[in-house]
Amino acid sequence: MNRLMKLTGWYRIGIVLSVLWCFFIIGITIYQYNNPNENGYFVILKLGSPESIPPPPHGSIPVNPYVKLDDVVFDEPCINYRNIFSSMIVPVVVGWVLILTIIWTTKWIIRGFKSHSSK
Repeated sequence: MNRLMKLTGWYRIGIVLSVLWCFFIIGITIYQYNNPNENGYFVILKLGSPESIPPPPHGSIPVNPYVKLDDVVFDEPCINYRNIFSSMIVPVVVGWVLILTIIWTTKWIIRGFKSHSSK
């Protein structure tokens, strides 16, 4: 706990922004789940119950499964966890690595100028 209190203000801002980003992604997921009119990035619609699939016409032979059926209803929302977690984790990790690399590089360059100016 003592180590947590030693964080600088910039690290604290980064932690708060990271947590807010995760809540933002969760909020978008909840919104997409509650509005299942169309496919979203985090919630997709999958083929619903068997009652929503129209029966084939009487006496017909099963057709190519890749043919689009206009009467099929995709009505069951399905959460795409892979997209959710990748959208939560990847931007946060990339942001932290990028910002910390920029800070370290800037300090390294400044140390180079200070060591040459003191001679």
